Amino acid sequence: MTQTLASRSTIVAPAEAYRLTTPPGTRVELSDIALKSLDAAVAGLTRSAVGTMRGRSVTMLQSAIGTAITRRVEARWSSLGIAIGARIDATNVITQWLTGAVVNANNVFAIAVIAPRVNGQITCLVDTKGALAFGLGLGFASAVLRLIRRRL
Repeated sequence: MTQTLASRSTIVAPAEAYRLTTPPGTRVELSDIALKSLDAAVAGLTRSAVGTMRGRSVTMLQSAIGTAITRRVEARWSSLGIAIGARIDATNVITQWLTGAVVNANNVFAIAVIAPRVNGQITCLVDTKGALAFGLGLGFASAVLRLIRRRL
């Protein structure tokens, strides 16, 4: 089910079933709500969960997003699956992937961070050298397995 919001509208319903789409340029503030997807130019989330977020900017406080594809992500005390944005500001965040042009972090735990400029304190499972070594090892193992398979 897709719900399109007009400017200054309110929805009262079981939001877990909703995919919200707003007109271009609309700012949405959500609190204590769960959505499958959200398309909004600017979104503010407080204690909310969203499967997929697309837009220009998202601000999160004690919220979770599966995939955020925006120009700017600002997250505090939140969780992200994948964040893709030009600028990512994160404080006390747990994430799988952070991908952006500039990542500003304070007490962030991530599996991988892909960014040319990273500022702050990030604990990362895979850094650039680790990712390169993993990729080279995977390529080498794949080539060896192909050679073994051809000989058998």
